Amino acid sequence: MSLGHCEAGDPEDATRFATKTLELSRKNNEKCYEGWAKSLLGCVRAKTQPSASSQEEAIILDGIRILEERRLAAPAQLAYRFLGELYSAIGEREKARTALQTAVRMGKEMGMVYWLDKAQELLRAVGET
Repeated sequence: MSLGHCEAGDPEDATRFATKTLELSRKNNEKCYEGWAKSLLGCVRAKTQPSASSQEEAIILDGIRILEERRLAAPAQLAYRFLGELYSAIGEREKARTALQTAVRMGKEMGMVYWLDKAQELLRAVGET
């Protein structure tokens, strides 16, 4: 639900669902959902609170760490896209390129279409070099 609301431009509900997912994942010790929720929450907060970008970067990176430890490539691919979006928004073009190149590579490896296209579009916007 959080991802859907985030993509639809509804940050309030996206935040609410991501926060609830994070709360329940911690309560139930479900690390895979904690990693997913953290990356989503960091993404949504970065879009709504750009001045807190270092905090959101840390949240997304922690989500990626959790997802990669559990070898959850599909949600990690999205988390790298979120990270690339954050870096792009704050003018960190080289970091954005690196994160988005990772998202594109992972998307190609998994045969993703929709999310791969989104990552490629963002990568073109920051300049592939």
